[in-house]
Amino acid sequence: MLRQGIDSDRDSLTLAELYEQLQQRMKARQYAMSPQQKTTQELQPHTYTFCRNKAFDGEKKRFQELETEIQEAAKDLEAGAIPKAKRNLKGILEEIEEDLTREDYQASLRQKVEAHLAFCEHYKAYKPIFEKILGTDQHAAQAAAQTEVKTLEAIIAQLKQELTAKTTLLNQTTADMVKLQTTAAAKEQQLQATLARLEKELARTQSERTALIALQETPKPLPPPAKDDLIFIEGGTYKMGDVMGDKEKDNETVHPVTLSDFYLGAYAVTFEEYDAFCEATKRTKPDDNKWGRDKRPVMNVSWYNAVEYCNWLSEQQGLSPFYSIDKTRKDPNNTNNNDTRKWVVSPLGDANGYRLPTEAEWEYAARQGGQTLRFGNGKDTADPKEINFDASEGGKKSYSVVGEFRSKTVPVGSLKSPNRLGLHDMSGNVWEWCADWYGAYSSKKMNPLGAERGATRVLRGGGWDGDPSVCRTAYRNRSRPTTRYNIVGFRLARS
Repeated sequence: MLRQGIDSDRDSLTLAELYEQLQQRMKARQYAMSPQQKTTQELQPHTYTFCRNKAFDGEKKRFQELETEIQEAAKDLEAGAIPKAKRNLKGILEEIEEDLTREDYQASLRQKVEAHLAFCEHYKAYKPIFEKILGTDQHAAQAAAQTEVKTLEAIIAQLKQELTAKTTLLNQTTADMVKLQTTAAAKEQQLQATLARLEKELARTQSERTALIALQETPKPLPPPAKDDLIFIEGGTYKMGDVMGDKEKDNETVHPVTLSDFYLGAYAVTFEEYDAFCEATKRTKPDDNKWGRDKRPVMNVSWYNAVEYCNWLSEQQGLSPFYSIDKTRKDPNNTNNNDTRKWVVSPLGDANGYRLPTEAEWEYAARQGGQTLRFGNGKDTADPKEINFDASEGGKKSYSVVGEFRSKTVPVGSLKSPNRLGLHDMSGNVWEWCADWYGAYSSKKMNPLGAERGATRVLRGGGWDGDPSVCRTAYRNRSRPTTRYNIVGFRLARS
């Protein structure tokens, strides 16, 4: 429709714009003119060409009249009669618009024009012009829309193809991943089975190797004990201290210790054994408090007496004395002002003679090789039938039994309650001297020797006069090296 196409707002057009539209129409017409027609009239419109068809005879005259009016308007423009030309051009456009608004004429004319254009030599040149004039832009828009739809459909089809291809690829990739996972799981099971088999073979190989080494290499045993009652204690690592959690004292801190093999006497040294030493060295025998001597544990002996006995017995049995005992000098590590002797006592290197056990060795042996237990007979309850201690009601503990308080020593081993290592009376009867100076536990973890200096030496095991708490394997006691009590004795050890 004209109002929907060009010149739809002609009242607001300037003369230059009207003239531009006219020029465009005139130029479009030149595609159908012969050279003679072009020289005759440069601005002649294109009407003759599309009216050659006999189907347009009825409209031919009408178009010729319009062309004449257009020519006159063009001449007015060239002559400078601008207002007149503008009025004429507006009138021409109104007449064309009026005809084109008639639906019957518009339909008929459109069909005829389209029929003629189908046979027109310059169809392509004229079709856009007539489509504009006859309002057929809508067809072009529809055609363009259809083309666009087809283009979009083609794009959508292409995207669908790509999506299908990618979906196929994804499905294939997923299938491959599942396959790989299945394969990996199978291989993992296979590897685990292989690893388990290798571990079994390794364990068997190590066992065979150990057995072979045992056959090929005879371990060097410790020197056979010269004293009949020494028990071999296999070394190891254990937690030293209050492993039972009794919390009776604050000096029983639990800490790890590792020990080498050693020997320890099954019994404390007896009066019978110590009296032989006194007789041989012409010294006074210790008092037995009239309780009897023989197999009772020796008592009333100092720490110095104990180390002297160790060296004497070593010499008697052909062993090298363990201690160097210098009585002429004062030990700078002895801080006890009440000790009038302060002998310098130190080990002699690779000596194989008798010695006192270290505090760590004593507790390790009392606990059957470092086991978690409370008393030296391998039990957690103190019973006076098995341990010689003060079992009276006043000293009762949750881990003791009330019973006889003997108030004196008993012969060693007479209660017949050794621990599993064969050690008797490790709890009760008499306290036992150890080699160490008393002090905070040593930071040394391998074969600790106690404090480097001190005023007292360590005592372990409890005595006949002690309550159940002091007979525990973790209990630490101490006394001056010169002390002689009827509750203190000692036990021999060897490396």
